[in-house]
Amino acid sequence: MIPEHYKNREQTFIKHTILKRYLERLFMIKGHFEPVICYIDCFAGPWQEDSNQMHDTSIAISLRIMNSCQVALAEKDKKV
Repeated sequence: MIPEHYKNREQTFIKHTILKRYLERLFMIKGHFEPVICYIDCFAGPWQEDSNQMHDTSIAISLRIMNSCQVALAEKDKKV
């Protein structure tokens, strides 16, 4: 079921779901072997975002995930 705040933005819901489920896994795996991870979201954009803080955008979601992975990897002595 698609949450109400994604009404008329169903494609955004799908993208955010994929980001939340797979991006962390990708970064944690790559972070064990690579000192630098470059991530480019070619479809990022704050389209139809209601707040000025843009918490619910692909960019913000990705940055939060990247930050938490960097912290988790640092705890395992992996500097990424």
